[in-house]
Amino acid sequence: HDLSGGYDSVILHLIPLLMHALSAWLVFLIARRLTGSLWALLPMLLFVVYPFSFQGVIMIGTLFHPLVTLALLAMLLLWHDGRAGGSAWRMAAATGCAMLALWTHEYGALAVPLLLLSELYLWRRGIVARPTPWLLAPLAAELLYLALWFSFDKAPPDDVPAGEMANTGGLWLQDYGYPLSRQSLWLSEQTGLSWDRLTLALAALGIAVAAGAYW
Repeated sequence: HDLSGGYDSVILHLIPLLMHALSAWLVFLIARRLTGSLWALLPMLLFVVYPFSFQGVIMIGTLFHPLVTLALLAMLLLWHDGRAGGSAWRMAAATGCAMLALWTHEYGALAVPLLLLSELYLWRRGIVARPTPWLLAPLAAELLYLALWFSFDKAPPDDVPAGEMANTGGLWLQDYGYPLSRQSLWLSEQTGLSWDRLTLALAALGIAVAAGAYW
């Protein structure tokens, strides 16, 4: 606002759009590191067109979503390259991205779990022999963040009807089956299965595929 002298809707929409595009490129780079294949383009394309990205990309007031996503993806890429190549500056940069994610949005609390999964992956692939002391810095930052977060008074939870919670849960379950869940209504008509059961099945399939690919 200070730099442009006012609110420019083009700039305000362009910033999250560019962040989303950069995050997609990071998804490609991470997948390419993990697979060594140009098939890494597939998760990048899925990330670009992922339906639930509309909130963070289109809505100006949710800039923290693409920002925390960008920080977490940059953290993972830098951490992988730093550990694989023994680069101290990449490890320091990854640690900085983890701390940035923490203070950007609550989702930043995923930083340490993601780093632990990264360490497990690198160890299983024989790239590293043991955990690194570099984990202590993001761990300490996250513990401090959580201590502060739980110390603040929270607004009382909304009284949400059970039916609405079930609908919201079904909506999120579609995430895990995407892009197959995009065809869930058509599949329901073709197979005779109810939409809710089909959504659960596709979610379970998506989780199983992701877990199998990782392990």
